[in-house]
Amino acid sequence: MGDFTNALECHNEHLKIARESGNKMEEARALSNLGSAHHYNRDYEQAINYHLKVLQISQQLADKTLEARAYAGLGHAARAQNNLTKAKVYHEKQLDNALQTKDKSAEGRACSNIGIVYHQLGEYDAALKLHKNHLSIAKNLADRTSQGRAYGNIGNAYSALCQYDQAIKFHKQELAISKEVRRLQFNCCLHDESE
Repeated sequence: MGDFTNALECHNEHLKIARESGNKMEEARALSNLGSAHHYNRDYEQAINYHLKVLQISQQLADKTLEARAYAGLGHAARAQNNLTKAKVYHEKQLDNALQTKDKSAEGRACSNIGIVYHQLGEYDAALKLHKNHLSIAKNLADRTSQGRAYGNIGNAYSALCQYDQAIKFHKQELAISKEVRRLQFNCCLHDESE
């Protein structure tokens, strides 16, 4: 989890500098980071407060990418509070913004988030459809990490549908990608230290 107090100090300093310089985009970034820090510390109400401030700035700036980020944070916090109806609405707004900006990576993340909500609601077929859409996007972008997440989520949906052979098939693909990504990250670390 890391050092929450130190993270808050850094994010608050970032916020102070952004406000002093009048940089609304950096202010929103700092607020988003504060929201995420509070989320990881399980203070979801405080996380929501920060993400709502990000949403307000994104709308002032008419920045749909930033707005999608705010809705993602709000959706994650609502989901953590088990308010799945609200989480679904926020993640659908996240998807709408991703579609408007034609950001395929953001579209994939939003599909994944909505799929997770559907899974938690027990609507496994709907979840499966969204996770397969996320996988398709991740493959088109050659994003191996997102592919791994999508394979895992698809495996979870098949498991919930008692289709265990399919679940195992997709979880094996998730595992293979996870090992590949970990190996690549390890090799990058070794390369960086040798220079």
